[in-house]
Amino acid sequence: MLTDTRRETAMLVERGSGQYGFIHLTFQEYLAAIGIVQKGQLGIGPVVTALAARIDDPDWHEVIQLAIGYLGIVQGYEDAASQVVQQLLKQKPGTAGQVEILMGMSANDVGEHGLTHACREAITQAVLTALRDDGRVAPRQRALAGQTLARLGDPRPEV
Repeated sequence: MLTDTRRETAMLVERGSGQYGFIHLTFQEYLAAIGIVQKGQLGIGPVVTALAARIDDPDWHEVIQLAIGYLGIVQGYEDAASQVVQQLLKQKPGTAGQVEILMGMSANDVGEHGLTHACREAITQAVLTALRDDGRVAPRQRALAGQTLARLGDPRPEV
């Protein structure tokens, strides 16, 4: 099967004797995101747990965003995707400000569809709170929060 997949799809590359890898990291990230979402067949709990455990791992940031998008857009479960996001925002796993930034980036990725309006508003408020919390959130994270908020649509009239 691996030989056929490698030959027919060009997604895999042989990296050594019997060792295969994806030719591009995006394939691996996308399949990891699908795997995480499939854990949630009976509820969002396993998805939230899997994503929360990886919030601080930069190698998983794209996977986290892809999982939210896959659940909300590809599968069409906007409410479930929104519940995952809101649970993560409530739990606040990881470094201060990280989950808020990742959920903001996810909202930006999915665009107008894939998350409920209420969820998008909750994300915007969470990112704004992270941006304002200079005692808890590191300067680099605050800068990322500001960039994310700008893309989301900063609700502050003075900005």
